[in-house]
Formats: sequence, structure tokens, C-alpha cells
Amino acid sequence: MTLNDWLFAGACGAAIYARSVSATLFCAAYAIHSVLSPGIEQWQRYIALILIDSAAAFIVVAIRQASSASVITGVFSGAFLVVNSAGFISWYLYFPPATYDAICSVVYVAMMVAFIDEGLNGQLRLAIHRLAGSSTRVTVRKGVGLHNKDADKT
Repeated sequence: MTLNDWLFAGACGAAIYARSVSATLFCAAYAIHSVLSPGIEQWQRYIALILIDSAAAFIVVAIRQASSASVITGVFSGAFLVVNSAGFISWYLYFPPATYDAICSVVYVAMMVAFIDEGLNGQLRLAIHRLAGSSTRVTVRKGVGLHNKDADKT
């Protein structure tokens, strides 16, 4: 198994942890594709991935009141749509796959972190905010912003 396979498995585990049906179905479609892809040509592999990404993005957009996990799925399916389209073009132009693999790895890690944060109900973002707020080099001004009504009083 490659690094991207392990990262994909981690992202799917995080999707299950976030209790997202749409993300789990997205991961299942990718997993079925991974099982069937050794028997097809490379251009067919990219086209199938692009179709899976497009379908997932359009399905999430069609949901009227999508959960935040579904929105995360839509965002990452859109990101993978761009990445796989660029991967298809780079494959067609005979570029080495190292850049495509590296970008996929970054997107898998970001997807995993987003779903873990969703499963923790935002506690990961809160912990990062607290770490940034306790650092002596980083100043965090709490309560002052464009949408804070108390900012006008100060």
C-alpha cells in the first residue's frame, strides 16, 4: 500500500468518526474505484474519479439543509475534482506523478483533519485557538472584529 492509500483510509475513518453519511458514501465510491482500477486503463481511471467527484459535489449542492459534514464532503469533492482534472492533464502530457501524489496527500490530510474536527464538534479548532492564545509571540484579541457589537464601545 502506498502513502496515499493509508491517508485515504485515515480520511475514511475520520468520515465515519464524524458520522457523515455523505462522506462515507464518497469514501465508499473511491474505495470501489480503487479495487476496480487495476483492471482499467489510466485515462479511464482519471475519468471515473472526475465523475465520482462531480457527482458528489452536485449531490451535496442539491441538499437543501446540508450538515456541516456534508458541506465538508462537497468542498473536498470539489478539491479532488480540480486535483484529478489536473492529474489527468499532467498524465496526458507525460509529467511525472510525484506532484499529483503530493497534492493528493495534502488534500487527504486536510480532509482527515476537517472530519476529525467535525467529529469532535469543533474542539480541535478550539484547542488550536487556545494554543495560539497562550503563546507569547502570538497576540489574539478576543471579542474585537467586524461582527462584534462590543467593538463599537471600546
